[in-house]
Amino acid sequence: MNYLKRLAVNLTARNWAVFAVLFAAGVVAYAPALQGEFIWDDKYLVGQNPFFKSPVFIFEVFRHYLYLDSFAIYYRPVQNISYMLDYWLWFRNPFGYHLSNVCYHVLAAFLVFLLLKKILPPLISTAVADEKNAPGEYRPVLAFFVSLLWGVHPIHNAAVAYVAGRADSIACVFALTAWLLYIRATESPGTPVKWALQAAALFCFLIGLCAKEIAFIWMALFASHLFFFDQKKSVRQKIGAVSAVTLVLCFYVFLRHLPTGGVPMAGDPTRSFAGRFILMLRALGDYTMLIFFPGDLHMDRIIFTTNAYKSAAIWEEAIRFEYLSIVGTLVICAFAVMAFKKDSGQRLRIFAIAWFVLGFLPISNLFPLNAQSAEHWIYMPSIGFLLFLGGCVLSLPEKFRTLAAVVATIAVVPLTMRTSARSYDWADNERFYLQTIQAGGGSTRINLNLALVYSGRGDNAKAEKILRDIVRRFPDYLPAKINLGINLRTQGKNKEAETCLNFDKAAADLASKEYEHTWSAQLN
Repeated sequence: MNYLKRLAVNLTARNWAVFAVLFAAGVVAYAPALQGEFIWDDKYLVGQNPFFKSPVFIFEVFRHYLYLDSFAIYYRPVQNISYMLDYWLWFRNPFGYHLSNVCYHVLAAFLVFLLLKKILPPLISTAVADEKNAPGEYRPVLAFFVSLLWGVHPIHNAAVAYVAGRADSIACVFALTAWLLYIRATESPGTPVKWALQAAALFCFLIGLCAKEIAFIWMALFASHLFFFDQKKSVRQKIGAVSAVTLVLCFYVFLRHLPTGGVPMAGDPTRSFAGRFILMLRALGDYTMLIFFPGDLHMDRIIFTTNAYKSAAIWEEAIRFEYLSIVGTLVICAFAVMAFKKDSGQRLRIFAIAWFVLGFLPISNLFPLNAQSAEHWIYMPSIGFLLFLGGCVLSLPEKFRTLAAVVATIAVVPLTMRTSARSYDWADNERFYLQTIQAGGGSTRINLNLALVYSGRGDNAKAEKILRDIVRRFPDYLPAKINLGINLRTQGKNKEAETCLNFDKAAADLASKEYEHTWSAQLN
């Protein structure tokens, strides 16, 4: 019995074994983060956040955005509820919050496996299943490798090792659960059970939306699969399912309008379509490179800067941005070629491309964004990308499919090691900010946060040096200017501190509106 067949026999009958493997791999990969600190937005969401300490506020969170004193209108009440549960279980122990993140991610990977096992059979031609040496084993094997590689991939650190990043995995868990419940409902013979499962599926879709807006893309993927790839359902069933999902979406829109205040965070709306298209190619190239070679991982990623064109020397340093456009173009060409290639994996590849494209479009820069690229944004689309690679493997001869499975098995080890190394960066505030700066993500926010780390432990000289550099380069960035004034005042340099903290009423009013955490300047 060959490698694939033995693996398939085990995977088909033992879902618990798959879960055990995924859980073990997830814990090993993110073990360093389990002992980590609260970083960046964690300090607000599980520190200053007034809602997470008591279940009394479980309904109140639906009336507010995630950040109460921010311009961002992230509506994620379920994320706040998850912090309530953590607070009840772990109080302020960071270990428990990080462990919850790992569990959410592992559960999401397991649900990916279960869903793929259900939807792959009609997507893979029976020509594969009827081969003499491969009686249908590719379906569970492919589902397993996609879920395992996705579960240990380093690109997901920002969603797993970062407590504030759990919204992606929670939304994924509930969206996948909803899809599986719908499938179970269609397979159920009893009408009461069918209706109960369908109601539970709709409820899970709603919870997913309230965890993060990305659940809307899961709903779009569900509808696309239902209409274009599910040949067993009647048109009436399909219309009924999509109508029910639309009602859930309408109710979510109603909930989202309960909070007041806030302004959407967006990018430059004046950028031309040609400029946005180039950014799209670069983003696609950036994400593709990270999927294949996840070495350059850091926050505050950029794929375009106007400074690159100030001189030939600077342009040479930023030449990698141009290469990203080429990689993105090659990916689109690969999608087109493999979508039209007629073989047993064609339908699967088309579905995988649809999965990736639906998830990628909102983060492609074709529409205004508050950043150019972010690793956690690829959390959902990356499943489709891995599934596409699996569909490409199916076009290979039998012996090469087995070789690909062996290579995938081996690849789990270095990916897990890279994830573990990256999660180590997330375990400590100073190390995280220093690594981000060294990797090229040294934005004003990152530098300011590093300065605050030094100030918090009394190292005012280091903090002053960083703050002075920020103010020198960005004199209008008030948070740095105010913190420099506070730093100088702490060191007894009152006269110089006054130049940073002396605001008249008009300037203070403007500052408090532009930067939500500078209300103290207005008060002073």
